[in-house]
Amino acid sequence: MWAVAAQVALVGIWLFAIYTTSVYFHSPFEKFTGYVLGVASFLLTQIPILQFPPEVASTQRAPPASN
Repeated sequence: MWAVAAQVALVGIWLFAIYTTSVYFHSPFEKFTGYVLGVASFLLTQIPILQFPPEVASTQRAPPASN
């Protein structure tokens, strides 16, 4: 239970730090371009052509050792 409470506190501190940095150290243009680049980067990782299909990933296992 203490680990969960510590994790929640740590995430709260991180969110507060991100909020404070955003409000006091970045202009609206920087906030917007950062958001757009973040979303574009995420979408780039979701392009199917860049991901291994399940049948290819499953065939790349090492062959079983013969006795």
